[in-house]
Amino acid sequence: MVSENLQSMNMRKLFLLTILLTSLTGCDRYWWTRGQPPSSEELLSRATAGFDEQVTISNESRKDIAQTTKDLRDHLITASKHVSRPENLRPLREELATVEDLFNQLQQRVSIESRAPIAELSGQLRAIQTKSEKGEVVEPAVFELFASRTLFLLANELTVPPPPFS
Repeated sequence: MVSENLQSMNMRKLFLLTILLTSLTGCDRYWWTRGQPPSSEELLSRATAGFDEQVTISNESRKDIAQTTKDLRDHLITASKHVSRPENLRPLREELATVEDLFNQLQQRVSIESRAPIAELSGQLRAIQTKSEKGEVVEPAVFELFASRTLFLLANELTVPPPPFS
């Protein structure tokens, strides 16, 4: 009887200790938010911050693409604002046309390793443009992911030397 009482008391202490440790170790977030990927909006803000940081760090290393990448960043951010307001597609189409022109300017000046990702992103841009031209709504999350991937790639491109034959 005494041993059962002691065992029951030890179990209660263990339970309370577990609860206490769990609450103190930062397990206060819900299970469905832990380990989930960030939102597309958050990815775009991270990509923009990373790109801006890389521009300040490698200000002189890639003068051949520096201004084009900055312009591309500005137009991507502007286009993402237009995507969130689908009632007027004309400004979005204009921004997408400018982004396409900037992609074409970059295509031959990026490093060899970046040419395949640039081509893939160009294909995604064409798909977004086609959807916009048909009058269909472009989901903001889709465009934000596209813009994020583009800015992450451009930030990386600013760190590598230019191709020797450009």
